Amino acid sequence: MRPFRLAEICIFAFVWPCFPNYSVLSLISDGRVRFCVFTYFLVGNMSIGTTKRNKNAQFRRSEILAQALDVFATVGFRGADVQVIADRANVGKGTVYRHFTNKEQLFLATARWCLEQLGEFIEDKLGGETAVNEIAANVGVAEVLKQVSLACAEFYQQQPHAVEMMIMERAEFRESVVPTHLLYRAEARSSLDLLIAAAIDSGEFRQIDPSATLDAWADLLFGNIVNGCIGGCVEKLKVRIEKSVDLFLAGLVATTNVNTHLTPKVSPQ
Repeated sequence: MRPFRLAEICIFAFVWPCFPNYSVLSLISDGRVRFCVFTYFLVGNMSIGTTKRNKNAQFRRSEILAQALDVFATVGFRGADVQVIADRANVGKGTVYRHFTNKEQLFLATARWCLEQLGEFIEDKLGGETAVNEIAANVGVAEVLKQVSLACAEFYQQQPHAVEMMIMERAEFRESVVPTHLLYRAEARSSLDLLIAAAIDSGEFRQIDPSATLDAWADLLFGNIVNGCIGGCVEKLKVRIEKSVDLFLAGLVATTNVNTHLTPKVSPQ
């Protein structure tokens, strides 16, 4: 049904009881009703216009951030020129500053945007929360962690500039800003904490500290991503992380020695 027809139905449902002796056609011709209809569409069109403007603004913001990522990762924070970023995004410099107060805020917003893109990429790869719960129930939480790890590796393999942003943020704002990736990790961890706790309760994982386990897994990913990109092996990042996560999930100690707490066996005399 077209929007204006739905609007007509809504208007008639509201107006007709007030004019019971009017036919539909006479209602349309009545000036009072025409004024109601005109007002409805005027407000409706204003709303549509506002939505369109918001979408355009979001598109411009995303384009500015995409170009900022490329410029910052290529020439560094100090070497980046906001005018160059504006030109590449096909907007005026003033438009950039309407979205971001200064170059520092633009840089930090770009770092945050990279992590938001990562989150969306992982969600698309795994198929959303319902799919994750199904994997956890049918295959196991370990498989969820592995698939998240591989999706993370694939994202950074495709977007190595996002790694440069993490490294640069630490170098430029060491004393003044909490690293964006740590803030994002803190925001995103609650659901994974619950998954690990559920795996412990079900017996899939041994009795371990869920929070410490999640920290260790995240540190493993971060180290692999940074070292892989710095070492020039970004194209092999997915393979590298898959091997590391398999070792993490399987462990290094043989099952029969799990309770030894890595204490060396003493040979009998």
